[in-house]
Amino acid sequence: MKIKFITMFNKNVGSARIRVFNLVPMLENYFESVEVIPNEDAVIADDTDIVIFQKTVDYELLYECRKKGIYTCFDIDDLFPQYKKMIKYVDLVIVSTEHLRKKLLKYNKNIIVIPNTLDVEDINIRIKSQKENPDKEVSFGWYGWARNSKVLQKIGIRQDVRVISEYGDIFYDSETIDEDLLRFDYIVIPQNKTEHNLCKTHCRFLKAVYLGIPCIVSDMPEYVKLAQEINYPKEYIITDLDEFKPLLEKIKNHEITLPEFDFEQARKVIIQNYGPQSIAEIFYKKITENYILRNSFDEKIRTIRLFNSYKKPIEYVFSIKNKTDGSKCRKVITFLGLKLKFRNKKKEQELRILKIDQKLNKIMLTNNVLQSLILYSINQSTLQYNQTVSESGKNFNKQREVILCE
Repeated sequence: MKIKFITMFNKNVGSARIRVFNLVPMLENYFESVEVIPNEDAVIADDTDIVIFQKTVDYELLYECRKKGIYTCFDIDDLFPQYKKMIKYVDLVIVSTEHLRKKLLKYNKNIIVIPNTLDVEDINIRIKSQKENPDKEVSFGWYGWARNSKVLQKIGIRQDVRVISEYGDIFYDSETIDEDLLRFDYIVIPQNKTEHNLCKTHCRFLKAVYLGIPCIVSDMPEYVKLAQEINYPKEYIITDLDEFKPLLEKIKNHEITLPEFDFEQARKVIIQNYGPQSIAEIFYKKITENYILRNSFDEKIRTIRLFNSYKKPIEYVFSIKNKTDGSKCRKVITFLGLKLKFRNKKKEQELRILKIDQKLNKIMLTNNVLQSLILYSINQSTLQYNQTVSESGKNFNKQREVILCE
């Protein structure tokens, strides 16, 4: 299986590094080929099986992939409105958190969660010593996008915290960030509970704990989830932003001692749950399961499931020819992912997938209106099927043929 990641970012951008560049070396053990292509240079070969758009909105390239019958995915770890159309028209959406998955279900029902990988330059990096020096001045650090550091000013702790970012006290560099973080005694990650932040992952918390640095964080869903996995002390989890400043003051003045924590044990749990090898296994399992399901259709049906201008699916007008009496009736068929809708002048019938034949060329469906089973076999632009109907209390199998024309 050949996979191509399309990204508009380089390795220095967190989401691309965590969800693509850190993962690709491990994925090469599972797939025939895995390639990362900058969006501006993207050329998709016909023999490509899967294209994953990593936070990259490119409708022309998406349309090209769909015409070639390539399985398309959109990978995100943020809740941004500009992604809605891409989410709607790809085969599969990949997200980083369960909260984000639930928020996006109204745009696409086919969404899977693949967590972010642990983001450290060297998996064997030393763990920070926890020996306390009561005479030493306590240091606090924060890192991330500069625009997100405004919360430090808002809650009155900016003067106490050194910021690592593109415009901070220390310049953010993906190759030196781990060593830069090890300068600090504590990492603080306060966050407003906006819908955007609630969908975010725990990558900064994960990295700091792996390095052996105590983290004082807001009680965001993913932070709480990680804290439960590693038995992190609840004293480090803050429910109200106003609690950060007095807590930092007490730590600075050595007025309190926070609970001890087994960072070595936490590191083992993190590797098991979020190490690149573990996430690669999750990726392989979930992607192949969904790819095989989509391709349980006959390959010819791929050419039908094209989207027109990414606004609505193409509608195909066809005629049903009854081979017993030669009569015809005209209807419209619209392909919507794994659903087929028939409509005539008076009513609409919806067909849903009931069973997929393992021979890959037949689909068993249930008809919500007639409550009958229909077996389709696909052959180029013609759908042939047998329909069981009831007439005068008896069941008859009528052989029918659907001729598709765009």
